[in-house]
Amino acid sequence: MENCQVTGTHREWIEIRNCRFRNVIFHNIYEDNCVDIEDCEFINCTFRDKFEGNSVLMTYFRNRFWDCLFENVVYNGYTEQSEIVHYNKFCNCHFRNIEIKGDVTLMDMEIDGGSIEHMVYEANMIAGCRFSNVLMKDIFVRAYLTESRMEKVTFEDAVIQGKEDHNELINCINEFKFIYEY
Repeated sequence: MENCQVTGTHREWIEIRNCRFRNVIFHNIYEDNCVDIEDCEFINCTFRDKFEGNSVLMTYFRNRFWDCLFENVVYNGYTEQSEIVHYNKFCNCHFRNIEIKGDVTLMDMEIDGGSIEHMVYEANMIAGCRFSNVLMKDIFVRAYLTESRMEKVTFEDAVIQGKEDHNELINCINEFKFIYEY
C-alpha cells in the first residue's frame, strides 16, 4: 500500500500480516478493539492513532519501521495486556507527544536513530530493548526497566520511576533522573 491514508477504521479485530506500507498516514481511533500487526514493513509512514477503552489490545511482532513519524499517539488500556515485542525495529523514526498508560510491555525491540520527545509511559515494563543514537527529551517513564542497552543516547529532562536492573548505558550524553519505587 502506498501514498494513501488509512482513517476511520471500525473493526473489532484487525490483523495485518506480511504487508509493506510506503508513505501511508494512519489516523484511527480504536475503542475496545484488537490490533495485531506482524511481519510488516513501514517506510516513511505517519501514525496518529488513539487506542482507548478498558479492553483495547495491541500486539506488534517482528515489524520494521523506517523513517516514520509517530505523533500524538495515545494508548490507554487496562484490562488486556498489550505488547510491542519480539524484534520490532525502528530506524530513524521520530516519536512526539506520545502517551502510553496501562497494561503494556515493550520487549526485545530496537530503536536506532531518531528521537523520542514529550512522552509519558506509565505501564508494566521495558525489557531487553536497545536504544542507540537517539535523543530522549522531556520523557517520563514509570515502569520496570530491565536488561536494556542505551548507547549514544542523549537525555534531556528524562525521568524514570520504578525499578531497574541489568541495564547498560554506553557513551550517553547526560543521564536520566531515576526515582526508585518499591
